[in-house]
Amino acid sequence: MSDIIYTYPVFESNQVLTSKQLNSLVNYLDQQNRLTRARLIGMGVVCGLEVSYDEVEKKLILSKGTGITSEGYLISLGECITVKYRPYKLPVGTTYGPFVDSANKQDISLFELLTESADDGAGDKPLDDATFLSDKVVLLFIESFDKDLKSCLGKSCDELGKERILTIRKLLISKSGLQKVWNRTNTGKLDAIFPEKFNLPVVNLQRVLFNPDKTHSTVYRDFSKNYADAVLQVFDQLIDALAVTYDIYRPLLLRSYGEKNPFKSNPLNNKLAKIQNFLNNTDAAMNSYHGVQYVYGLFHDLILAYNEFRDTAFDLMSECSADMSRFPKHLMIGEAIPAASSVCEKSGFRHHFVQPPVYNLQKLLVQSTISLHNRIVLMVEMFDMKRINTGGGIELKKLPIKITPSFEKSTLLSQRSIPWYYNVNKPSGYSLLGTLQDYWNFDVSRKCIPETEGLVLNYDDQLDNQSLAKSKLATPLFYDIQDYPFLRIEGQTGFDYDIALEQINKLKTQFNLPFNTIALQLDPNAEALALDYRCGFEDIQEEYRFLKHSFCSFIADIREMYKFVRENEDVIFGGEKEGKKPEEYLKKIEEIVDTLSKLCGSMPECFSQFNFKEFQNGYKLLLEISIDFILIDFKLLEKINIKKEDAEKQVPLINGIIQRFLPIVNKIADMLFYNRFFRLYCSFKRREFYLKKTTGAFSEYIGKHPGIEHQAGVPKGGTFILIYENNKNKTVFADFNLPYLCCTTENCVPMCDGVGGFVSDIEPFARPDYAITVVDVPVEIDVLRNDNVLYGGSFAVKSEEVSRFGGTVKQLSGQGPLLYNPAKGFTGTDYFEYELHNTKSGATGKALVTVVVKIAEAQVKTCYTVEILQCWGPLNIQLALRMRNIRPSDDISQSLLNSLHETLGFTQAEMQELGDNRIQELLKCLGINATAGVKPTELLIQYQSQNCQASVSRPAIAIDAKVLPAIEIVKVLETRGVVASATDSKESLEKALASSAGGNELTEPELLILTRSSLTNILNNRNLANTASENKTQLVKKLFNRR
Repeated sequence: MSDIIYTYPVFESNQVLTSKQLNSLVNYLDQQNRLTRARLIGMGVVCGLEVSYDEVEKKLILSKGTGITSEGYLISLGECITVKYRPYKLPVGTTYGPFVDSANKQDISLFELLTESADDGAGDKPLDDATFLSDKVVLLFIESFDKDLKSCLGKSCDELGKERILTIRKLLISKSGLQKVWNRTNTGKLDAIFPEKFNLPVVNLQRVLFNPDKTHSTVYRDFSKNYADAVLQVFDQLIDALAVTYDIYRPLLLRSYGEKNPFKSNPLNNKLAKIQNFLNNTDAAMNSYHGVQYVYGLFHDLILAYNEFRDTAFDLMSECSADMSRFPKHLMIGEAIPAASSVCEKSGFRHHFVQPPVYNLQKLLVQSTISLHNRIVLMVEMFDMKRINTGGGIELKKLPIKITPSFEKSTLLSQRSIPWYYNVNKPSGYSLLGTLQDYWNFDVSRKCIPETEGLVLNYDDQLDNQSLAKSKLATPLFYDIQDYPFLRIEGQTGFDYDIALEQINKLKTQFNLPFNTIALQLDPNAEALALDYRCGFEDIQEEYRFLKHSFCSFIADIREMYKFVRENEDVIFGGEKEGKKPEEYLKKIEEIVDTLSKLCGSMPECFSQFNFKEFQNGYKLLLEISIDFILIDFKLLEKINIKKEDAEKQVPLINGIIQRFLPIVNKIADMLFYNRFFRLYCSFKRREFYLKKTTGAFSEYIGKHPGIEHQAGVPKGGTFILIYENNKNKTVFADFNLPYLCCTTENCVPMCDGVGGFVSDIEPFARPDYAITVVDVPVEIDVLRNDNVLYGGSFAVKSEEVSRFGGTVKQLSGQGPLLYNPAKGFTGTDYFEYELHNTKSGATGKALVTVVVKIAEAQVKTCYTVEILQCWGPLNIQLALRMRNIRPSDDISQSLLNSLHETLGFTQAEMQELGDNRIQELLKCLGINATAGVKPTELLIQYQSQNCQASVSRPAIAIDAKVLPAIEIVKVLETRGVVASATDSKESLEKALASSAGGNELTEPELLILTRSSLTNILNNRNLANTASENKTQLVKKLFNRR
């Protein structure tokens, strides 16, 4: 149907009609009828018309069915069983373009299939030659023949006209002959169902897998080549498949690309060559393999786009304004002997039915098919090598890190966000195409939804500054993202990993995004590994904190002692002595103290910054100065006498002793603090080594945490992993993710406490303090000096204002010291408490201060002296010590003197045991002459009463004498110089105790005379608890503490 008729005659009254006018009307109506079929209903085999061959009966069977030729001729056929065939020629006077040559002569060999009822002809042959039929295709041909009806043989010679006869011929044609027909009708193309689509290959991109034991998990080049090799395996296959897509669907696509196959011409050829050179690492202008993961991502995207195109175009079976010259009056219905086929194979020798895009979705399908193919071309064209590789001349750090929500990874590419390595807004070099963003999602584009609605999210259209909400396209994370299961994280390539982590975590925190981030080093060398010291070192840091504070507090105490000695050296040393001056020794001690202070000052707060070598050198210097002070300054080595005649033997011997003694001295010194720091440092370095390997090295990590994938982002609830080479080259060059949260550092404890850091609420350890003074003399007590709190802090002191025995306590400042003033005339042991308050944490602790108040030496009347006891003689002294169950010391005189001061002299029982002779010897040493008629015992009692008891005032406890046995009252009376007997009545003994010096108030020595049972009774009367494990001294002290 070369020309469409647009005119038809309009008849009027009395008009003489001509054959031309009548025929033009008929032709118009016939053509309109056929146009309606072909353009609005379709063309091809509608149903039925299947070919089968009965090899037994030698019959070729055509099933009933209907079809429409490309010019709209309707073919309807009942079941037809053919048994023979004969050659077929077009009727004389007729022609059919597909069957004739340029001279209108039939040059195609055709054979007509005939039924059994057909008249026999000379050339008829049965259908029993399978070889003949194997190369044949069955055609249904509408033979059109005009029969002349004019005749003068009848009653009249009037013109009867012609009759057009349409006959459906069932023909056989060879496949080679059919090729000529195709070339004359549709330039060699079979039909609009694109049967070659079944030949489009499936292209699969291999996953990139990593083995922790292989070099691709530790070496940058092998790591990158792992990706490059995976892409190169499919490079040619994919590009060839993409080129074939154009060849198959050329009628739909040729206009888009200027009738050139885009995958066989520029600009794509140049781009693909550049990518291939990059993968082969042969492009000197580019950094070796930098960004290879994104090239892998490109090919992954292209395969997804290819599959989406292939699936969409598969159902394409229509053509708008189809070429009506394809099969004007014939239909191919199949091979004479049909080949075995499946549902996935369509015969190329059958005109399948093709619908125009009227009531089905074929119109939309055509548009979608074209759009998806345009997208593939634009993806290659717009892939931006400059973004992924610094060799492109752009500073990658100028591209900010952005996070884009996306529908990945189980959706079509159209529904996903556009990756950052595409330049989405750059116009294409093909004049009829626009930007990649226009073609990314066909449904969005055809609905003309504004870009700002954010249905096609991408990196380029996001604002660099994400501080304020704009449109969903510009600031997508400000809007609802709960439907998006994936977050693309892009732009970190080229940043140092620590900066990249900081920016990603900042966005994560700002937009409350559910994923974790870590960085791993490719180089497994532990020395080059970076480590997060917040995790895994908490115990070491705590121990170091305590060690450092204890050590520095110890040094502070030594310095304070040295300062005190310096300030009071005249009193302490009383002038210069023989030999070295005290000043020289003090300077040496000051050097030692300064060395200790420097050692403390060199220790940082965080153990990760601890310089052990510096610490060790400082300690070594300290040892040198200290040992020099002892051996050199005090000339201990010089004091060793070596006789000349024995020098050969003595020198090795003495040095052998020195060389064996010094290690012992060093080890003792080491045990003070060096060993603890050394052990801690060794533990730290060992743990650091293994933690670096297990938490920081890529190869170690993937062995412990399977499932890593490069997806240019992370699923919600997953872990995003940055990869850098080593601590010298911190640039991020790759990324992965895990589909689960792993190895978070959010719960780690920092090495050092910054602002808002930990404040200990542990009660401060307020330690007991002791002081001594004399009667009526106040004493200043610096209680805070003794309270070394391990966690440090600022502390205040608050004390009781009155002591237990009436003394007063004044606070000179908030941090002490305290001024204690004993009660008037008081002697003995006094107590008061103070409270230590941590001003930072609010925690408090209490401690007891014990003050001994004694009489000044010039005021005390001593019972005995060392000289008196030495005069008495060692035998008597030893006897007295045995009587008192005192173990003799080196100075037996002093031991007995101390005991006599406690008991205020000898007891009456001891005097009786000593006997008159020994007492007489003691009286002589005391300068007391015997008196006639007076027993020596009485003289000694009188002496002790006058010299041991009268001058000393001691604290005492009032007791009820009724709880004491008679024998214990007698012993107390003896200490007071009162002679009594256990045979006396209990009542008389109680009266004697009450009337004696001190009465019923017993001093501490007197209470110690009592049995434990009596002390327990006294405590019970005072409602004071006691235990069986407490000895007499503890029970007596409890009485005075609760006095």
